[in-house]
Amino acid sequence: MNCLLTGASGFLGKYIFQKLSSGGYTVYTIGRNKDNSHRHTFADLAVTIPEIQDVLYEKVIHVAGKAHVFPKTKKQKEEQYNANYLMTYHLVSALEKLSILPAQVIFISSVAVYGLDSGVMINEDFPATPATPYGKAKLDSEKLLSNWCKQKGIALLILRLPLIAGFDPPGNLGEMKTAIARSRYLRIKNNFAKKSIVLAQDVADLVCFIDSRKEGTYHLTDRYHPSFSEIESAFEERTGKKIKFSISYSVIRFFAGIGNVFERLLKKDMPVNSLRLDKLTSELTFDDNKAVKDLNWQPGQALAFIKKMI
Repeated sequence: MNCLLTGASGFLGKYIFQKLSSGGYTVYTIGRNKDNSHRHTFADLAVTIPEIQDVLYEKVIHVAGKAHVFPKTKKQKEEQYNANYLMTYHLVSALEKLSILPAQVIFISSVAVYGLDSGVMINEDFPATPATPYGKAKLDSEKLLSNWCKQKGIALLILRLPLIAGFDPPGNLGEMKTAIARSRYLRIKNNFAKKSIVLAQDVADLVCFIDSRKEGTYHLTDRYHPSFSEIESAFEERTGKKIKFSISYSVIRFFAGIGNVFERLLKKDMPVNSLRLDKLTSELTFDDNKAVKDLNWQPGQALAFIKKMI
């Protein structure tokens, strides 16, 4: 069976590529990474329509995206939106040229489509009103794929993911791990806000083995939703380093306000600002009962994984 994968060199994409390769698939890839394999198409999806090989693809898995960037200016916001949305648009344009269209498209989306900093057990019926260029691009990509797949009779599976755990995670988890390992981490006292999290390996397993007729929009989490303090403790255990410094919420809120001022003046990110503080201290969890019921979703626990990472 043939599969087309975008973003194979990225954090989640590597997990999916390895699982597909060991699961009986012949994997074709698109990306900017240098790869001399005849099954790799060298192309930047954000700027061009790739010339993909015309074979029968059982699945097309679209993982590529530009995340973990916090644009400040109007131009930067437009660039981030365009980079993410155009990746989807150009992929669809390339698929249009195939002699036989794929049976299924799997799109890795994000809970950023909801535009939420807080919420408890949000399900897939919650209104999607993205607050960032990344979230808006993901939602518009969902709509583009939904319309195209419906017209072509292709099954579309959309997976909206929260924080993703795995080896060397990007974003907030990666920054936390590095800071704790270097004894440069500042703990916010009594931060018991819960966060949904999912294992990259579990997502890869689902994507590889899911029936190519499955379609719909689903959340995936590890079903435990650890508190922020639990995640910190897990990284302490993993790194063997205790967090030495802590600060009260009221004090760090004051410094976040100062960070906001400097960001406006200097047009650059500060280590502490109100946006980051709100994300760290607000509970945000997502309900994945729909995936359990429809997709036989049986995840592991990301918190346990963090503790035993080698």
